[in-house]
Amino acid sequence: MSQQSFRTPDEQAMVEAAHQRASAAYAELVALTRDAHRANASLLAQGMAPQPVGEFQPPQAPPAASSADLVRLFDGQAQWYASEAARIRGQLFGAQKALAKSAEPPRALAPGPRSVPLTLAFAEIARTPWRWMRWLLFPPFTMLAAGALSVPAAQAPLAAGAGLALLVTALWIYAIGAGLKRIRLLANGEVGTVLQKTEKYGATRNRNVPMLLARGWSVTVESYTGMSRVTELVVQTSKGVIGRVKVSHGPAFDGVILVDPTTGVGCANIDLGSAPQPDDNGQWKSTISTRIWLTSLIALAMTVGFYVAAVMIALQVVEM
Repeated sequence: MSQQSFRTPDEQAMVEAAHQRASAAYAELVALTRDAHRANASLLAQGMAPQPVGEFQPPQAPPAASSADLVRLFDGQAQWYASEAARIRGQLFGAQKALAKSAEPPRALAPGPRSVPLTLAFAEIARTPWRWMRWLLFPPFTMLAAGALSVPAAQAPLAAGAGLALLVTALWIYAIGAGLKRIRLLANGEVGTVLQKTEKYGATRNRNVPMLLARGWSVTVESYTGMSRVTELVVQTSKGVIGRVKVSHGPAFDGVILVDPTTGVGCANIDLGSAPQPDDNGQWKSTISTRIWLTSLIALAMTVGFYVAAVMIALQVVEM
């Protein structure tokens, strides 16, 4: 009896200590969850995707369990709370970093004219062909294009081959013209002062669709769920000229508007093919992202492929 009387308080103390450990881990998790919800509210306000948090219950134990089982239960719950706290802490750090970066003012741009690196010029010219050719990478559009080409290729291969070559050439001529306009804007433009910003929702609903996200000079691709939007901005140049710029996007636009100081004609950096960024001296960096390199080179490779296909169709080397 005396041995039993000494053992019972020890078991109760062990259970109580385990319960306190679980409660402390739960309290830390709840505090981090509150911070995560606050960060999510700020992310949503700026059009960014919120971080998954979840709901958690305080430490619980079944009514009928031995002291040893209760200790294992509470210690297991404490470990799980700690792992969730570590996950949310990491997400919270990322969210706070993104919010701090979005709060930074855009880096200053030196007065024009300024030099435009060849890498940026190449990306601006290749942007238009890529916007059209990228759809052919999806099987439905690939089959439609092949079907539309197969009939004229079978009936008049020379005309079909020449037509395909002329179509690709016309696309690149248009791309060079549009690209040169953007290159001149990079050389002579300035950051416009936004006087008015009007945002309207479109009719397209997106679910986990990769879309461009602009925060200052930074342009990235992120998964977006929500309605597409169109933002109309009234901007003013340093010479007092008023211009209007329209931006079609998904996530909220918080990028930079580059405008011609004389005409007020401008373009959002989210619509520039090179996603340019100024260096510490206000000049354009010559580096472009891997995404832009990849898309520009794919457009160039597809162009070569179209010309080869046009020659082969004209010579009836392949059967359509």
